[in-house]
Amino acid sequence: MGAILVGMLAGCGGGGGSAPTVQMTGVVVDWYIQDALIFADLNDDGVYQPETEPSTRSGSGGGYQLHVTSDRPYYLISKGGIDTSTSQYYAATLIAEGHYDNITPVTTMDALIVRKGTHPMVADLIVRQLTGMDDPTEPDDSVPLDANPATNKHLLAGSRMFAMYNNALTEVLSQVVKPSEGFTEAELKIKLSRSAWEQLARRVAEEYTPGVFATIKPSTLQKTIQYLLAEYGVETEVGVTVLMSDALAETIHGFVKSSTSELSLSTHIFGDDDEGDRVYMGDVQDAQDQTIALIIQNASVTGLVPTIRIEGDDDKDEYEH
Repeated sequence: MGAILVGMLAGCGGGGGSAPTVQMTGVVVDWYIQDALIFADLNDDGVYQPETEPSTRSGSGGGYQLHVTSDRPYYLISKGGIDTSTSQYYAATLIAEGHYDNITPVTTMDALIVRKGTHPMVADLIVRQLTGMDDPTEPDDSVPLDANPATNKHLLAGSRMFAMYNNALTEVLSQVVKPSEGFTEAELKIKLSRSAWEQLARRVAEEYTPGVFATIKPSTLQKTIQYLLAEYGVETEVGVTVLMSDALAETIHGFVKSSTSELSLSTHIFGDDDEGDRVYMGDVQDAQDQTIALIIQNASVTGLVPTIRIEGDDDKDEYEH
């Protein structure tokens, strides 16, 4: 990956040649996301610019094709769409570095750690360790991070792990962050989900120590909530331990760890029955996400910490199906 990135950067030098055009072909997976807006974020602001940034929509199997002309590195961003395993709106943003093809929760964590200032090769190592792919000499561990999660049990478990932590942080924060007038609950969840991705990646990057196996701990979730509260203007000393208590952090962490471990060791065989895969993953996602929501509802702190209201999103229309 480092060699590819160096090559991309070297191509930005002089010579006066035109910027290269690359045809991107891949899939958006958490399970497969249909009708997601996919674009090349050429100016690195996270907002789709229809006049200048190439875009497309993913197909029924999450597949997409995109022609990108650029003389410098960029990120691929996927917004919204329909999760084909649950038939529900996908209220999340997924990201991948531009030299990757597939866009998944694993590539999202990788890209966001890079955007927090971590060297790409270190970010790659961190995410591999988080997903259990820490030994490149093992055949299952040597696949690219952007491989289709249905093709590797570590990537599948890692995708669900990151998605579940994102869902949990979004649910916790939504107890105190409320939408302003003209800004719906659905739009709020989208905005909070994006923030949760970014701040969790920030915390993971801060916690990594060379030579020490990277992991997400209960304290990681608590610190991420502190960052999120600060981002949305809530006084952190008032709400962090109440909103994300030690007990709640331990419970969420324990459930995510156990359920994704069970998923990685699942006897379900992917790839020979698309409909069976879809139904299986729909059942898995519904059960896991409903349990997360129930855990947080049982620990509700509504009324115990300040409520902050936020304005609408600058590009919320691009999420709508």
